[in-house]
Order: sequence, then C-alpha cells, then structure tokens
Amino acid sequence: MYRSAKIIPVVEGKGDQLAVPELVRKILEQKQRYDISVVKGKQTHGKPNLVRSLPKYLHYAIIDGCDAILVVVDADHQCPRQVAEELAQQVVDLQLRVPVSIVCPKRCFETWFLGSLALGKGGGIRKVLSLRHDVFPPEDPEAFASPKRWLTRHMPGGSAYKETVHQAALARGIDVGLLYGNSRSFRRMCSAVDELVKGIDEQSAAVNPFHH
Repeated sequence: MYRSAKIIPVVEGKGDQLAVPELVRKILEQKQRYDISVVKGKQTHGKPNLVRSLPKYLHYAIIDGCDAILVVVDADHQCPRQVAEELAQQVVDLQLRVPVSIVCPKRCFETWFLGSLALGKGGGIRKVLSLRHDVFPPEDPEAFASPKRWLTRHMPGGSAYKETVHQAALARGIDVGLLYGNSRSFRRMCSAVDELVKGIDEQSAAVNPFHH
C-alpha cells in the first residue's frame, strides 16, 4: 500500500504545533510536492526544553514513523545561525537515519507575519486579526524587537494576539513569495524544506530497486 512520506516538526509551543505544519504545507504546495505530508508538531513546552532535550523529541518523531524532521525554534535575541549550529551539533552526534533540518526565525515566528504584509498583500493575515488595510509593519520586520506586541497593538477593540488562537490561521495567510523577499530567516526555512525533500527522495531511491 502506498504511504506518503511524512515530515514531523519539533517545535516550542502549542501554537507552533499547528502553525509550522500549515506553513510547510504552503511551501510544499508551491513545489507541487503533494506526495509529502506534514503532521502536527512535537511540542517541547518551551525553548529551554527544546534546546536541552532535543534528542528525546527527535526520537519521539522517529518512533512515530517520520521520514524527515524539521526543528523550528525562535532565535529571540540570539543570533539565528548560532542557535541553529549549536542544535545541529546535537543532531550530528545522534547519527539518525532520517534527514533533520533546523530553522530559527529571527526574533520569533511572528516576524514572518509582519514580513507578509504589504500594499495589496497579506489579506489573509489582515482578516484573521481584523487589521485595517492601511496598517503596515516596520520597514525591516526582522529588526523589530517585539512582533507579537506589534500585532496586539494594531488589533482593534482591545483584542490581543494569542499564539494558540491565531498562529495557525495566520500561517495559512502568509504570502510565501512576498515573505521570501522580505526575510532572510524565511529563505532559510524554504531551503530547509528543500533539504528535507531531497533527503526523502534520496531515501526513496535507496530502498527502491526499480528506481532509475
């Protein structure tokens, strides 16, 4: 029986569990890779737990039958590359049988929502948060210190941004093409998905004696 390849994310919080898969599916759709599924992420209950216990959560994903793992953790006020390299060393030491990619959004995942807003763009995000059409983010969203606070400040009627309520729906509203041009860390996200797809394809070729 045919089984689609499966990517399992490892993420910090409850909001990320659904938001990261939503975003990866959008990226895969642009590549027309409908043969790869992305399931609910493994939640580590915060960045400190993810950093400290990453091997445990990677093994959980493998037990669940993943074909690839995507680790997504906010850089916060650290250098995204430094955070990713420190985590990557843990992965290398484990010598896992599936490909693993690590992505660190600069500041936080919500930075990508700001980077997906522009004149005539980001309608899905505006609808979810009821943002006015003339509300635009800072010129360089990745340099902005508090994306979550920005979202709350521009929501009407005293409403507040909440990861568990809004994050997945906002991920569905991201404009992939626009964000790719606006965010270096999102370009890394797209490259990470490419790496996983390549790893999945190479695994498939290795186990299929009829592959040419």
